[in-house]
Amino acid sequence: MRYGVDVGAMLLVACWGAAVVVARGALLRAGEARASLVACLACALVAVLPGQLCRATGGLPLAMGLSAVLFAVGAFALRRTARELPPLGAVDARPAWPAWIVGGAALVCVVHGALFRNFFDDEHHVPMAMALVRGVAPPEHPLLPGQVLPYHWGVDALYAQLVVAGVPIDRAIDLVTIGSFALLLWTAATFGALAAGRVGATLVPMLAPLAGSVLAQPLHDDLGPFAIASRYPPAWREWTRRPPPITADFFQHPQGLALPLVLAVLALVAVEREHDDERRRVWRCALGAALLSALSMVQAVHFLVLGFGLGAAALCVFVRTRDRRRLAIDLGLLAAAGLLAPVLGGFFSPSAGTGGTLVWGLDFFRATSVADSLAHHLVAFGVPLLLLPLAAVAGGRLRLALVFGAAIGLLLPNVVVYRHTWDIVKLYSAGGFLASVALADTLARGWRTRGVVGRALVVLLVVFTIEFPLAWLASRTVLQGRLAIPAKVDWRPRRELTALGDQVRPLVPTRDLVLVHEVDVARVTGLFAPGFDARHYASGHIVDFTKARALTAAQRRAWQDMDPAALELLQVRWVLVSEGELARLGEQARAALADPQRFEVVRRDLPGRFTLWRRRGRRCRHRGRARRAAPARRAPPGRRCAGRRR
Repeated sequence: MRYGVDVGAMLLVACWGAAVVVARGALLRAGEARASLVACLACALVAVLPGQLCRATGGLPLAMGLSAVLFAVGAFALRRTARELPPLGAVDARPAWPAWIVGGAALVCVVHGALFRNFFDDEHHVPMAMALVRGVAPPEHPLLPGQVLPYHWGVDALYAQLVVAGVPIDRAIDLVTIGSFALLLWTAATFGALAAGRVGATLVPMLAPLAGSVLAQPLHDDLGPFAIASRYPPAWREWTRRPPPITADFFQHPQGLALPLVLAVLALVAVEREHDDERRRVWRCALGAALLSALSMVQAVHFLVLGFGLGAAALCVFVRTRDRRRLAIDLGLLAAAGLLAPVLGGFFSPSAGTGGTLVWGLDFFRATSVADSLAHHLVAFGVPLLLLPLAAVAGGRLRLALVFGAAIGLLLPNVVVYRHTWDIVKLYSAGGFLASVALADTLARGWRTRGVVGRALVVLLVVFTIEFPLAWLASRTVLQGRLAIPAKVDWRPRRELTALGDQVRPLVPTRDLVLVHEVDVARVTGLFAPGFDARHYASGHIVDFTKARALTAAQRRAWQDMDPAALELLQVRWVLVSEGELARLGEQARAALADPQRFEVVRRDLPGRFTLWRRRGRRCRHRGRARRAAPARRAPPGRRCAGRRR
């Protein structure tokens, strides 16, 4: 079924609007209606539910419409009980002026970087988002059709919904990136106010997104005037041994959306409130668990680290209070979130096989001794790691959750790594983020209880902590190409390929395979195009590389002479080639495409001067019957070939 841009935009507005209404109604029952938490819950709902419904419907626009209906029904069911609740207590969540200056400067950098640069792995997220646009959920990488990716694809679902509404894919990524950082600052102020009053509302927006270590600054390159000569061992400067600052982690797309959701879960579950009642607390825990389960589809490592921290904190609180009912509620809801994660899919899908990619007994830093490892950790994480024990000493549910979560995130990479990628560093990212929140809480307590000297020390520690991450962010955004900072060239989807995808997708059934010559044709259009070198173009994904190598060899033979055996091995039914590529093909390949017994032209003069051919004589089995391909220039039937079922 085809949907126009206007219909897609209406579906997007209806889905988001209904999600906001149901999120507000649910939070009212929990005694919370702060707009930032409503926005976080609405984002989580929209990142998860339409994608899950797309798995059943096979169409993202239809899934968006059904999601809007379900959200509206939920809002209707919640409306009466929400109105009966007494007014909420007032909490001053307005940050003081330093937070506005620092947070505003960071937001300007993020907006500039989002609009004028494509950070980190866009060439991997664009194909997955475009697969979701075509109704393939869970997403399969267009270069690796038939292999479901064990990946947290919640943020890709947001990109895909914007594309359905008519936003180009690169601009969709920009909008979600900017919105996620603004939501992070907003939620950080709310969380800080709930945890530590206005001092917390000022410190958390500065430290949560911008915590780091100035001692790590010499390990990083291309900082221009912010560069510091390194006296560390040369091995420490290798990019595979230096965890990036939180500002860099934010641009790793799933983490950008995960960070505000982590703070929202902590605000609902871990922050203690005066004059609380049992009903509201249960509702807050339930909504926090729902957000936590959604986090498994947004960023799996943050889900694991935060879930461990909350569970360990609940046990410690039980040891002190002996409140069995509260322990049962806390652990029961955490268990429910853990059980829901495999149902949602992603990394926790039963068929993901993620555990087989882990190698135990190795450490990320490859340290030569315990002293070397400790020194490396202190250099990489600085003040947040150094002052983490102070949060543990202070105690309380929130601080214990932060300490236990940070500890597991910072310790695990010392005993386990991934086999093919350095992505175990995401544990450092999740642990470091919780450590930065714990630091903000510790400094807020110090600000309230100390004199002038103590407050001066707090200011010094804040500056010492945020200087390098803010310098890194500026050097990668507004200062690119200035002050002796080299300008980086990023991958960006070409407009003619975006237009090509808009015209070709309605012609090619969702799961039909296409032979293309340029890798970006598949990545930007979302067409399933096997045969590219998976280790080069999809190295971060957990895929069957043996199968991918066989298909790469078959693709080379197919382009040489359109060898029928190679085409059958690839299982391609369509060929999409530009005029320039056609001129560079061998004589046998051109002759085969011109043979009406083997190929028929479906569409010429597509954007980028591409031509689309369909193979003749290729049959697909549907319900036990064979069916020939449709005549030329007609939209082919949207049915699946038996040989390409997952």
